[in-house]
Amino acid sequence: MHVKSESKSASKAKTTVKGNDVSSKSEGGMSDADVKCYEGRYNDLDGKTGREHFLEVGSEEGRLPTCATSLTRT
Repeated sequence: MHVKSESKSASKAKTTVKGNDVSSKSEGGMSDADVKCYEGRYNDLDGKTGREHFLEVGSEEGRLPTCATSLTRT
C-alpha cells in the first residue's frame, strides 16, 4: 500500500461501517472532504480523482474512504 505519512492527532476519528456500507450518504460513500483526505493520504492515484480511485481500486485493497484513521464494523 502506498500511504503518505501523516501526523497523528491526540484523538483519532472513527467511522462506523455497517456490513459493506460506508456511513457517508455522498456519491461513492465519500463526501468531498473524504475525497480530499483520500487524495492526500495516497500518492498512487494515477491521474484519477480520489473517488474514482477508491471505487475502482482502493475499495478492493481495503483503503480507507474517509478522513477517519480507522473503521469500526457493526
